[in-house]
Amino acid sequence: MWFIFLAFIACNTGGKTVNTIVYSEKTQQDILLGAINRSGLQMEPFRVWFDENYSNYTVDKKTLDSIPLTAWKGIKITVILATWCPDTRRELPRFLKILDYAGFPDENIRLISVNREKKAPAMDLEYLQIQRVPTIIFFRDGAEIGRIIESPEQTLEQDIVKIMTD
Repeated sequence: MWFIFLAFIACNTGGKTVNTIVYSEKTQQDILLGAINRSGLQMEPFRVWFDENYSNYTVDKKTLDSIPLTAWKGIKITVILATWCPDTRRELPRFLKILDYAGFPDENIRLISVNREKKAPAMDLEYLQIQRVPTIIFFRDGAEIGRIIESPEQTLEQDIVKIMTD
């Protein structure tokens, strides 16, 4: 029965597999692997750390509000993350809370969860040259305009402003 439930969750309406949970021998825990969405982050055991870090974070609205609304036009974001990684567990919920405040549409966010080798099944991620997770990559009209790697240089909001307004 549990397998059927996981198989059901792993499918989305577009025919792509999302929110696949696998057991990692290296980390000795269940991890999400491949394309994921927020529903995957609400499944156990991920929900505990996601909800805690999301709800406990206070968005720096003043800094974020300095981004002109026109700067968000044409922006797409890819996040390469790992549910086994403490930096992902801290930064991803905060980042998504910031995007929620900004009204950034979920359909413009691509979340990819990787294993310890920074790989995901049936996905070629080599071109992104991922060294550390999370890596948050901002694209404007298809061209990369900046990254936040592992943790922000200043704060998430300040780094986002710098990327979006440079």
